[in-house]
Amino acid sequence: MPYVEVEPGVQLFYEVRGNPRGKTILFVHGWTMSHDVWEYQVSELAQDYHTVVLDLRGHGDSDKPWGSYSYDVFAKDIRTAVQKLGLGKFTFVGWSLGGAIGTLYAARHASELNGLVSVDGAVPYFVRTSAIPAGPTKDEVNRWIDQESSQRPEFTKQFVDSMFYNSVGAETKLWIWDICMKASWNAAIQSLITLRDTDLVKLLPNVKVPTAVFHGAHDTVVPYEFGQFTAGKISNAKLVPFHRSGHVPFIEEKQKFNQELTRFIEQQPRQRPKSRWFRR
Repeated sequence: MPYVEVEPGVQLFYEVRGNPRGKTILFVHGWTMSHDVWEYQVSELAQDYHTVVLDLRGHGDSDKPWGSYSYDVFAKDIRTAVQKLGLGKFTFVGWSLGGAIGTLYAARHASELNGLVSVDGAVPYFVRTSAIPAGPTKDEVNRWIDQESSQRPEFTKQFVDSMFYNSVGAETKLWIWDICMKASWNAAIQSLITLRDTDLVKLLPNVKVPTAVFHGAHDTVVPYEFGQFTAGKISNAKLVPFHRSGHVPFIEEKQKFNQELTRFIEQQPRQRPKSRWFRR
């Protein structure tokens, strides 16, 4: 399996598929997930686009070190991977936790991006506040941390069930559950702490790249109000609602999702990928 080292002793799994002459899309998954969740996107879009998926540290097939799982660490890992793979400019598509990481990345490294797509992103924060009176309270997240520590398989099943608005097959939920259980317990808990405690609201005006906020209208994990707030704080951001989705519009409304993603990407300038895997 392909890996890229992002710091001594820490390697991230990645996979490159698709058209080397197409625009580059980097897909970044959510909390306890992995690159596998993007299969419906990569399988369809790889014909025309240069698609890259990776697993965050502590998740999927990547190394699972002990230590920090902050947005800063995740963003630094991704930037190192992008530079080592020579991807050139790309569109950052981040789901949930990945949306928060993408927002931080866009605020700091705008020149490296063609655009940002935050998919049900935990932005600008994850917990309920006076500005957005929706979502879990800090006490609720603390209970999740306790459950993650003591009853992880059972808690993960409940979490997966809560992600979907549409009825999906038991096999789909089992697939997502299996993905979740590959993340290390330490990464799961430390990432939850990051979600609970990090506030990105001051960074939103610094996001200057073309931005689309994709959000399920029935999301109970990161409620729709978060998407509305984020789109209102990022200059010229476009809010794209998914009216028949919860937290997973790229599975629940995958056809619409792929169409909207394609439409957004085609509005951005074309730049040939520079990945070393496609050099002649």
